[in-house]
Amino acid sequence: MSAREELEAIARFLETGVLPATEEKGLRYRLRIAVGMLGILAREAAAGARAEQSVEPGTADDRGALISAIRGADVGSPEWESLLERVRADLVAELAVTNPGFDPAPDIEIPGAAP
Repeated sequence: MSAREELEAIARFLETGVLPATEEKGLRYRLRIAVGMLGILAREAAAGARAEQSVEPGTADDRGALISAIRGADVGSPEWESLLERVRADLVAELAVTNPGFDPAPDIEIPGAAP
């Protein structure tokens, strides 16, 4: 059983076994928060497993290097456009974990991006 599956199983147990048997309003609220957090952790675990499988040897996700590249790129240049696309892809991946209902519509305007 993967980490994602274990987290989902715990969330189901809390949601279907513990929550219905809990009468105290404050505790019910905290249980719903815990179930939501377990869902986020499960999606993070799944995203992390996919990222580990897709990493090519010799590459690294280095945010410091990305920041330096953004600071050094000329706005509107092909390098700038490539960096903006990388940042957008990173944000969409993060939103898929924290807000799976988010629709990354292609018409979202990114300041500084070419039309």
